[in-house]
Amino acid sequence: MGVYRAPFPTRESRLPVWRLPNELPIERKPADVWDRLSKAHRALAASAYRKVLFAGEPGALVSPAFGAAFAAGLTNCKFVLLGAGRHYLQEDHPKAIADKVASEIRSITAITGPLAGVAARADRVGHCWQD
Repeated sequence: MGVYRAPFPTRESRLPVWRLPNELPIERKPADVWDRLSKAHRALAASAYRKVLFAGEPGALVSPAFGAAFAAGLTNCKFVLLGAGRHYLQEDHPKAIADKVASEIRSITAITGPLAGVAARADRVGHCWQD
């Protein structure tokens, strides 16, 4: 157990690890978290900027069915089902995610300022993940 406990030697250092699962909004509780998340979802639905929602099969917090339905309720949102994956999709599908993000950036017709070189850098990063 020493190795398991090493990163969190004190009660205070373990608090965030204990707190996080207690803050996940399940059945509208905790109410304050549910309210903030609902407000954020409404703002996201009202926004017009591009969005991409990635999901894995079977998914941990976002199932493919929920993800597809959620994306369909948003303006300008593309849903991407990556395949097998649960929680850390960026570890399971780094190249697919990098390729999709780079593709979205390239498709923006008026890229200026800090985003001008992002697609090219994303392409290079994506190629690092090839099998």
